Amino acid sequence: MTAASLLLAFELISSATGENPNLCPKRVDLGEFGCLGAVSARTAVPQAPVVYLVNPGLARTADGHWLRWRIQWEGQRISGVEAFERVSQDGDLRGWNVPTTTRKIDAPNALEGEKGCRLVEAVLAGGRRLGAWNCATTPGTILATPSPSGGYKVVARLPAYFQAMSSTAVEHGHGNRITLVRYDIASQSFELIDLAWR
Repeated sequence: MTAASLLLAFELISSATGENPNLCPKRVDLGEFGCLGAVSARTAVPQAPVVYLVNPGLARTADGHWLRWRIQWEGQRISGVEAFERVSQDGDLRGWNVPTTTRKIDAPNALEGEKGCRLVEAVLAGGRRLGAWNCATTPGTILATPSPSGGYKVVARLPAYFQAMSSTAVEHGHGNRITLVRYDIASQSFELIDLAWR
């Protein structure tokens, strides 16, 4: 594949409850990734940042609660996110579709060429690794994969600071979905990006 063929369009799909035109740029070099969409919604339901993403619709928040939501689709594109629900840490999760195929893996906190980095999450999908970092030297989240020469190679820079990431196998298809989420308390906005791992 040439570098030009790897330059894929990022489509921003606004939800009915709100939008953030700066969530992701129109074009991003995602290497081996595509983009299914990105949405933003205003909701006071999460009430705390996301610390662990179980699957594309279920997460644990920093205050110990569980949070779930529903994604709206137009074909294969995300068109919105809605129906947020919360339960306490010891609440009843029956019927919440908890199972996931995500495999979390270890990755270094440091990222070469960057300073003040914190690993958001690293996952294994389709036999390949992907890590997400928030670094003081770069505004937003950096996605990187292991480099053949050692270390990690940056494949995308997202302008928002995402808090959690998960990987989910695509049903009846090849590849995986990589989902990144964040909740901003100040604006009470919930943001989600869904990538297609090819």
